[in-house]
Amino acid sequence: HEALTRFAAVDDPLHEAIARSNLAVIYANNGDAEAALALFQAAETIFRQLNSPAHLANTQQGIAFCCRKLRRWADAEVAYRTSIVLFEQLEDFYLAANALDGLGLALAAQNKTAEARAAWQAGLQHLTRGVESSGTKKLRANL
Repeated sequence: HEALTRFAAVDDPLHEAIARSNLAVIYANNGDAEAALALFQAAETIFRQLNSPAHLANTQQGIAFCCRKLRRWADAEVAYRTSIVLFEQLEDFYLAANALDGLGLALAAQNKTAEARAAWQAGLQHLTRGVESSGTKKLRANL
């Protein structure tokens, strides 16, 4: 928590939000989804104010993960859908695929089987796009 205090004291909202997100990951990995969710939500507010789509996408995925762990399926669904849109805009198809997998799990838990299956199929397509996108970038870098 020391980093949060330091970044807030020097009015560095970006690094404060990053520190909140990093701390949230630690809480989530240690099984405290409630504390992690609160930290992710606080970071989300800052990232929205800073208009930082990459950070916001990751934070939304963290929120979705915590909501899924807490069995807040509808909230998880909304956060996953938001993260997917952002990852697609950023052309990060690997992370979009990961979010689509989580979305499928949240939908399946709500007995939305057809939608869950569609999310998983879209995730597979995104993985293929991610490989092509990554390969293309590497090829261009070597030219």
